[in-house]
Amino acid sequence: MKSRSGEEIEIYDLFEFHCFNNEKYEGFKLNWDSNIGFGEMTFSKSKGEEVWEVQTECMSDNEDKEFIKLVLDKFIEKLNVIE
Repeated sequence: MKSRSGEEIEIYDLFEFHCFNNEKYEGFKLNWDSNIGFGEMTFSKSKGEEVWEVQTECMSDNEDKEFIKLVLDKFIEKLNVIE
């Protein structure tokens, strides 16, 4: 995926993973670092609902979810799989 300036985006690392569960919402946050800067994605759903949402700080929209995939690919890469 390329940035608006045409630079290929590379996710270097995820530096925080935080789960939350409060009166209204449940979900998790992923903080990321890349060659174009850093940011946070918040995955959440309202209590009692089935639909998950993600806030990407304007890095993706419903027509282009490639940046979300880059961040989640880095998350998967960092997982320690226990068989």
